[in-house]
Amino acid sequence: DLIGSLETLYILRCSQLKSVQIPSRLLGSLQNIVISECHGLINLSSEIMKSSASLDHFEVSNCSNLNSFLEDLELTPSLSYLWLSHCVQLTNMPNGICCLTSLRHLTIGAFSDTMEFSSFRDAFSGFKHLSSSLLRLHLYGQPHWESLPDQLQHLSALEELKLYDFGVKFLPDWFGKLLSLEKLHLRACSILQHFPPQIEMRRLTKLSELYIIDCPLLTQRCY
Repeated sequence: DLIGSLETLYILRCSQLKSVQIPSRLLGSLQNIVISECHGLINLSSEIMKSSASLDHFEVSNCSNLNSFLEDLELTPSLSYLWLSHCVQLTNMPNGICCLTSLRHLTIGAFSDTMEFSSFRDAFSGFKHLSSSLLRLHLYGQPHWESLPDQLQHLSALEELKLYDFGVKFLPDWFGKLLSLEKLHLRACSILQHFPPQIEMRRLTKLSELYIIDCPLLTQRCY
């Protein structure tokens, strides 16, 4: 049964699609699911997570009418790549990110501008459990969010960090704890003015790539 051995599923630019329900006989073998630019999509079936124990790569992006993400990520412990972004009606964060102890890459954010920072921050509770696994983290914030989730300081194995659209004025001192950091990208943080103190930045001995894009106040201080 070819369908029964399906490992990768792409659903792209299906504008009339309102929900995704995958037959249970397909879920056992699926390792990769990508859903993108399905602007009619409103919700995702919880069965995707309940029956996909072998899922490794899960991506949902640019679905402008997706308004809830109720999946319990604790049910997919093998997940190593999670991308959930640019779903501008989404008002809740997924549960159980900190339980994904095999997670290597996480991209998340660019949701409804009504989402409170506290809801975003609380999704990172328990991030210390990912301290030895998470290597790449891309976060999209909101211009009115004046802080970063301080749980990020526990990610001692993190090699790549990209921050977009946060309303922070300075990067916190705990950046100096990200001792494995090799790449730091800062984009569209329009009021960012300060790096951490030099004593903390000097601890980032592996940092080899720094991108600063559309951060005008910080750029002025780099000259």
